[in-house]
Amino acid sequence: MTQIISIKSVNVAQPQVLRRLKKGPIYSSINKSPVVSEEILLTYTNLQGDQQVDTKPKPDGRQLHGGNEKAVYVYPVEHYVFWRADLGLKLPIPSFGENLTTVGITEEEVHFGDKWQ
Repeated sequence: MTQIISIKSVNVAQPQVLRRLKKGPIYSSINKSPVVSEEILLTYTNLQGDQQVDTKPKPDGRQLHGGNEKAVYVYPVEHYVFWRADLGLKLPIPSFGENLTTVGITEEEVHFGDKWQ
């Protein structure tokens, strides 16, 4: 049986000031907006129009954002039901910084190298 999945929303953002501290501003691209174009370029490092923040490797060599194999954050619409009930909020899509809001597939089923048609 073929699994039917779909993409409900493709979302991107540019860095914005999330908070201002004494040591300076904290930037983030978590507040994404849906893309209106039917086509968008996906590269090894990001979606067209999306920019990650905090891309410098940590002292132990880990890199939290950006880089190869970290181009797209996928989050299922099915989880919105839980969070809306738990938080008592409406939570518009996208609310979790995801690049792709999917239907019919969870993050446990999405893997690097997957090809969707």
